[in-house]
Amino acid sequence: MDEQRRQELLDSLPDDPVNTERPPESLQQKADRISSVTGHPTEDDITLPSQLESLADQLARQYDYRPLVELEQEDPERAQEHRDAAAHLAPWIQECPREERRAAFGRGFDKGKERQKLRTAGDVRRLTDEVAELRQDRDPDGLRARIRDLEYALEG
Repeated sequence: MDEQRRQELLDSLPDDPVNTERPPESLQQKADRISSVTGHPTEDDITLPSQLESLADQLARQYDYRPLVELEQEDPERAQEHRDAAAHLAPWIQECPREERRAAFGRGFDKGKERQKLRTAGDVRRLTDEVAELRQDRDPDGLRARIRDLEYALEG
C-alpha cells in the first residue's frame, strides 16, 4: 500500500484520545475529506445554501408572518437571526433521519434475533424428534433400554 493511501486511511479514522496528533474536525470537514478521497458525495453534503435559505424563510413566515425577503428589507437583524437559527437547526434536521435509520435497524436486528431463536428452538425440537425416531427404528420395542435396566438391576 503506498504511503499516500495509507495516510488517507489513517486520516479517515475517527478522532480519539489516542490519536491526538491532529486537531479535532467538524462533521462537515470529515464529510469533505471523505468525499474528496472517495470521489463520492456523502450524506452530510445535502445541506445546500438554498436549503438553508428556504429553512430561514420558513422560520420567518412562522414567527414573523412574512417572507424572509420582506423581513430583510424591514429588519435585517431579525432576518439574520432566522438565518442563524436555520444554520443551527440544519445539522439537527439532517441527523434525525440517520437516527431513525439506526433505530429501525436496531428494531429489525432485535426482531431477527428473536426469530432466529424461535427457528433454532424449532430445529432443535425437530432434530430431537428425528433422533428419537431413528432410535425407535433401530430398537422398535425398546428392548435395548429394557436390557440396560435389567443389567443395572442385576449388578445391584
